[in-house]
Amino acid sequence: MESFAAKEFPIEEEYKKNHGVTPEDVMVLRKWLQTQPHLPERAMLMIIDLWQYEEGTWPALELVFNFANYTFGHITKIDLRNIQLITFYLQSELLKCLHIYSDGIAALHNHIPAQHFPKDVGGEYKTLNECKDVILKKLRGNAAFFAAESKKRVSEELRQNEQRWDRAYEHLVYGSFKKLDID
Repeated sequence: MESFAAKEFPIEEEYKKNHGVTPEDVMVLRKWLQTQPHLPERAMLMIIDLWQYEEGTWPALELVFNFANYTFGHITKIDLRNIQLITFYLQSELLKCLHIYSDGIAALHNHIPAQHFPKDVGGEYKTLNECKDVILKKLRGNAAFFAAESKKRVSEELRQNEQRWDRAYEHLVYGSFKKLDID
């Protein structure tokens, strides 16, 4: 069976083409990409926001990530500093809740019933394409909700019993924080 998995094109090869693309151009493009709501990073948060808006809060949220087509090459691209920061805040109770399975989807059925998984991965729910279509319709149907959410801002002046930073206190800050190390 032919694999349709995307293979990364080396950025160094792209720069060799001499078509005027510089690393700075790539950084501008990356910043622009972070503002696009249709990308997975932002779309996932939008889905969770809408779900919580509809359902209210819930006692737990179980996320399942399928790393079937990932290799050790993908792991090397993870920023270790970010992982260190995250694991510092993870309590031992939370780490006990983290489960890693290597023998397929059947092992997950001990924790999550098969009726909650798509048919494409061995579950009893809709197919992945049907799920995607439903979610996209729901996101498009709630465009007004996201437009209103994007306009919400915090007004710090309305907070009570909080000391606010004032220019009068600037003389109390000494030194430079450029070499500040946080362990």
